[in-house]
Amino acid sequence: FLVAELVGLQVRDVSEPDGVVGEVSGVITHDELPGGGGGGVGACDILEIVVAGQTDRSVAEKSLVPFVPDIVPVVDLEGGVLFLDPPEGLLEVTRVPQPKQRRGPRGLLMPAPS
Repeated sequence: FLVAELVGLQVRDVSEPDGVVGEVSGVITHDELPGGGGGGVGACDILEIVVAGQTDRSVAEKSLVPFVPDIVPVVDLEGGVLFLDPPEGLLEVTRVPQPKQRRGPRGLLMPAPS
């Protein structure tokens, strides 16, 4: 699969096909992982999934899921969906909390020097 084909796919759990887990927002290729794409044991691409129910994608929580056949058994490009069969707790353990967005400057701002 090409990265561009995966980004934007809806993500569902095989045990609850009608329930949406989230959406693929990116793919971290094995070449981008620490240690470089040495292709060693366990080297695989990682799906970045924005957890469902969040509207502001810039601060949304994401889960990082290995893109391997045991966890992602079905990718339906025509249907715009991929199905996960994650081990229990995987989505919670791999969740990456995003920092809260600051609402603006606090305190006094000094005028810029002229």
